[in-house]
Amino acid sequence: RNNNIQMYQRTAFVNVLHQAVDMYNDGKYLQSKDLWETVLKENNNFALAHTALGWSYFKEDKNKEALNEFYLARNFTGYSTVYWEIRNVFLQKYTGWIILGLVVLIVLIRVLKHFLYKNAIVTDTGAKIPQAFYKIQQRYNSKQHNKATLITVKTLKEMKYSLRMLRHPQDTCYGLKKQGKASYLSAIVIFVLFIITYMLRQYATAFLFKNHGNIGAALINLAIICAIFILWCVVNYLVSTLNDGEGWFKDIFISTCYCLIPYILINIPLVFVSYALTYQETFIFNIANIIVYLWCGILLLLSILNIHNYSFKETIKNILITLFGMVLIALTIFLVYMFMAQLIDFIVSIIKEVFTRA
Repeated sequence: RNNNIQMYQRTAFVNVLHQAVDMYNDGKYLQSKDLWETVLKENNNFALAHTALGWSYFKEDKNKEALNEFYLARNFTGYSTVYWEIRNVFLQKYTGWIILGLVVLIVLIRVLKHFLYKNAIVTDTGAKIPQAFYKIQQRYNSKQHNKATLITVKTLKEMKYSLRMLRHPQDTCYGLKKQGKASYLSAIVIFVLFIITYMLRQYATAFLFKNHGNIGAALINLAIICAIFILWCVVNYLVSTLNDGEGWFKDIFISTCYCLIPYILINIPLVFVSYALTYQETFIFNIANIIVYLWCGILLLLSILNIHNYSFKETIKNILITLFGMVLIALTIFLVYMFMAQLIDFIVSIIKEVFTRA
């Protein structure tokens, strides 16, 4: 009797499902709403049911409910369509206030800047420093400070200096190579910021743009990025020593870290901007990615050229040999790993065989 009841329930569920799918294919979203709710009572993870309910709610102008259903269904197209509508309603309601807020903010910044630089101190280099900041600087210079404070201030100055790489890569490379204006610590801080930015870009952007992989995949990606970075620095240093390069490992490491600054400066704002975009604005992300990779690539090329004092042709040759060397080392490590894994399996199998025969 129980089997008959279960068979009847399954048959009834299949009939409801077929009927709901037929109505969904005919575009009868509102008429099929009750049927899909019945289906979800049996299987709450059925993506098509959530999608159908999403379109039903959208037809009823229940955008928040529709957005939630499309989120549960991982339906990016439907989610983008509903979000577009929600954004339009928001902009129609608050555009005037947003413009007014921006105007007030610009005026406040200009007024604050005027008062700050009204009695500014002009340094020997011609730079203007607000009087309040100049007093703080003088007070700092007149006191004794502990080692931690000195290191922190020095690192902040080096990170400020690293921003020169964006506009004056040649001068920046000369400063870090000949004048000691950079250290491992500031470079490591920038690389950590790059890692954080990468994770935010992949997993903290809006639903439509973020990576939906698990934490295990994220950790593997991080390990691969760190391995590629270290491998680049090591192999480039080895190649440059064989090709009359003037740069040391420290110079290569720091300059390579500094070349990552455009990635940080562009992608952090993009994380916040993504929450205001739909699929129709995907081109903004694509253009930003092109700009970031081109900018970082050009800075890397110029840094290698200036660090090693190469010509353009020698720089291209150095980069190609470095990439080739990285591939060879990666293949070697992979082959060693495979060999060691097989050797361990062989040893384990012999041990098991000995204990079995014993």
